[in-house]
Amino acid sequence: MTFALLLGAGAAHAATLGFNDVTCNGVACVNGLVVDQIADNTYGDETGLDVSWAGSNGAVSINYWTGYSGLSDVVYTDQPFGTMTITLDALAGYQVTLNSFQLGSYLNIDRATSVLITELGTATTFLNTGSLTVGPSPTTILGPYTSTSGIVINFGADITNVGLSNLSYTVSEVDPNVVPLPAGLPLLLAGLGPLYAVRRKRK
Repeated sequence: MTFALLLGAGAAHAATLGFNDVTCNGVACVNGLVVDQIADNTYGDETGLDVSWAGSNGAVSINYWTGYSGLSDVVYTDQPFGTMTITLDALAGYQVTLNSFQLGSYLNIDRATSVLITELGTATTFLNTGSLTVGPSPTTILGPYTSTSGIVINFGADITNVGLSNLSYTVSEVDPNVVPLPAGLPLLLAGLGPLYAVRRKRK
């Protein structure tokens, strides 16, 4: 569901994936190695949310580096001019909100990429940056974008020279008895109709 404006949402948990806690080949990561937790598609998973990662051609080959635009820990795909897709899949009874993430540039020079953020399972586009230049300072992409189905983040060509860090999202429970807006809007209007008729009669 698009733009899940929900009344009565339950407990929420915020998380930021900073990649400072990952391992590569079972030990602390050094530049260029594949991240273990991303390779097995467990990094970021929590109650109510399944996070999946894919590089070019669907390969789960996401690498670690440090120092892109001053960001201490980033991930990228080592395939030349590769792409990367991250899916935040909200499980039944939950919604996910993408808050923000940062992009940095290898060697701290201007690099071109693009970001496309869509809703999982629908044709809804939350953000399409087109060509985006990432330079010496980190580029921050801000939300919030919220969905009860999930959110897909696609990074365009040259995610090799543009790295990702500080992916921030919030997972919250959804009350199954609450009618989401705008689906509940007709119910509200239907209830107001009789009140308006009574008021006219009194006049």
